[in-house]
Amino acid sequence: MPEARIRSVRELRCGVWEVDIIDASRKRLRRRFRAESEDGARAAALASLPGPKACTLAEALDRYFEIIAVKGTARKTVANYRKECRALGAIAGCAVDSISPAAAACSLESAESRGISRVRCYRLKTICAAAGRHALADGLCASNPFSEVPFDVPRPPRKKRPISPSGLKAARALGASGSGHSAAAIGLALGCGLKPGEICGILADDLDAERMTVTVRGIWRESIGEPNFFVAYPEPSVTRLPAWLGGAPRSWAASAGSRLLLEKNGRRRDVEHLRSDTNELLRIVGAGCTLYGLRLAHDEGED
Repeated sequence: MPEARIRSVRELRCGVWEVDIIDASRKRLRRRFRAESEDGARAAALASLPGPKACTLAEALDRYFEIIAVKGTARKTVANYRKECRALGAIAGCAVDSISPAAAACSLESAESRGISRVRCYRLKTICAAAGRHALADGLCASNPFSEVPFDVPRPPRKKRPISPSGLKAARALGASGSGHSAAAIGLALGCGLKPGEICGILADDLDAERMTVTVRGIWRESIGEPNFFVAYPEPSVTRLPAWLGGAPRSWAASAGSRLLLEKNGRRRDVEHLRSDTNELLRIVGAGCTLYGLRLAHDEGED
């Protein structure tokens, strides 16, 4: 392993690290690097060792699969990743530094020409790019060719799904007369076209019951294995609530506390929980749509 060639890494002062290295000739070297962290100093030390980098793409992928397996990725997922990487062909045995972005793009196009879908080729590109980032951080290579490949999957725009008049009437009734989280989500999605994440990020103070407006400051995003974090929009947008909501916003704000939607334990409402609960309620009343479908059809519900 490359780390075996580093005896120690210690910080001399803020941002300056001293690294003891054992090079290929078993000669001990001591070098100093300016880096933000111990990992950065290790990567700089390994990259400065003489001689060409011999890490192949297959070795970088194997190391990446070991890393994600330790982090908790399912065995079946890792096995599927390994199976998909077989489509790389001869390029997998080449050193990472010897692969140009053009050659990486050519390998993906070749896999697509052999019948592999473009979505799977795009996933293959992201796997190789992630493996290259880890190899680059560990000093196993000096470049990451797959990160520069302009290979993407075009996504068609979402189309508005028509909602039946009876379904629209049922959703409006829930949004205007209900007092729970699902009613608030339905009213804001159908009346203002807000996303579920935007709804979960609204504070009680963002609702102005007199002017019938709501201020949207950002969206909650989920992250696997990491705490939830809030991504704010550059500028808050003020959206006008439709007249059919009536006094519902006042009741939401009065019962919500600091945040509009809260869990029973006092923490913010989870986006997935809100979506599943609201979709079940819409199914029960026969609206024939989902919470996101209401958002896409909110123009149809305007007076």
